[in-house]
This record gives sequence, C-alpha cells and structure tokens, in this order.
Amino acid sequence: MSKYKIGEIVIIMKNKTDHEFEIGEKVKISSIGEDGDIFTAEKLDGCEEWCISEDEVTRIAE
Repeated sequence: MSKYKIGEIVIIMKNKTDHEFEIGEKVKISSIGEDGDIFTAEKLDGCEEWCISEDEVTRIAE
C-alpha cells in the first residue's frame, strides 16, 4: 500500500524511471499501481503524465 493518495501534490526529488519532470517540480499523483510503489503523476496543468516510483517523490512540508 502506498503512503501517498491519488490527487496528492508531491515534489519530485529523483529521476530513476526516466520521467521528464524537473527535480523540485510539484506534481499531482494520478494513479497508484497494485503494488503501491509505481504510480503515475501529472504536471499541475495536466499537460504531461509520467510513471514514477514512490521513492522519487516527497510530501510538501506544511
């Protein structure tokens, strides 16, 4: 089970899966795979979506 939720905004911290997000970019989680580790995220404007792994992102500090 993933520690993140669909719709959650997170920050890209790494690039292990060859996504095209920028490091430090805020993205929205759009789906979570059955294993809970690999999921898709999209740019906040919705123009691009890439597969990422859970260890490539972090929560936004409140």
